[in-house]
Amino acid sequence: MKVFVAALDWGLGHVTRLLPVIDTLKNQNHEIVIGATKRQELLYRELFPDLKYIPIPAYAPIYSGGKSQLLTIFLFLPRFLQGIKKEQKLIRKLVDLYQLDRIISDNRYGLYHKTVESILITHQVQPQIPQVPGFLRNIFYRRLSKYINRFTKCWVPDYTQNKRLTGILSESSKQIEIPVEFIGIQSRFRLIQAERISVSPQVLVLISGPEKQRSVFEKIVHQKLFKITSRLHYLIVRGLPDGQTVFPNSINHCRPEKLKALILNAEYIICRSGYSTIMDLCYLNRKALLIPTPGQTEQEYLARHVSNIWGFNFITQQQLEVSTIERILNKSKSR
Repeated sequence: MKVFVAALDWGLGHVTRLLPVIDTLKNQNHEIVIGATKRQELLYRELFPDLKYIPIPAYAPIYSGGKSQLLTIFLFLPRFLQGIKKEQKLIRKLVDLYQLDRIISDNRYGLYHKTVESILITHQVQPQIPQVPGFLRNIFYRRLSKYINRFTKCWVPDYTQNKRLTGILSESSKQIEIPVEFIGIQSRFRLIQAERISVSPQVLVLISGPEKQRSVFEKIVHQKLFKITSRLHYLIVRGLPDGQTVFPNSINHCRPEKLKALILNAEYIICRSGYSTIMDLCYLNRKALLIPTPGQTEQEYLARHVSNIWGFNFITQQQLEVSTIERILNKSKSR
């Protein structure tokens, strides 16, 4: 079977959760073609250097540096809709060129084909959206359902039983007409062994997500942790596979074998509440201090939800102070 796989480029989490899916396809001896942006391809090739890669259009979303993302999302909408049209044009060519038997798309709503089995991977069947008038909310959900229903089926990367990480995000409405299947959490760390490390940080900070908020978060964390660097060893993983700039107590990118070791051995972890990050942490049975991207309602909901049912800590970006970090660290050590 010839399978085309591609992920949305809003952060790297969409790629990392596709890695176990690709590994399963490879073990089943399917012929795999991966669509990727340049940054995504760097991440894919760490585990699958010999697969075939083709360039795919990037959405390259830019988040506001402020508290609300509503205006930013509204201004980005035309580019998003144009991106779907580009994906449709691309997939028609690829189906003819490679004689594809299956398409697996992680949150790229234009990568479907009427004559080919098309699977959408998403944890947001029913996303949390900013506060808007009811009629706009209804329009949004109707339009989203229309896009989802163009696929053959929907895969949700989450537990199949109770205590689902996605909570209400994965609840299917009457408007969803295709099968929705829960395929279990998908973590890249299932595929690799942790390497041995001689020194592990007391605090590990995982930076992720699109700009501008990625850089805002990184700057705030540096400012706060630098004040206590004399009595606290910390390391920031910047989440930039193609990064060149070097900062104190930071690395641009981390091989998955080393990153797994750092997560397992760090005394405490600070990170965004992106869904793929949460899946990785749950797979490794680690907790973290979650700081959602301001104005990103999905991350705000996930942070509250997994804090309630899985024992994570959760604060807003505004609440990130040295005293808060030290208090949570001390509380963690006393358990």
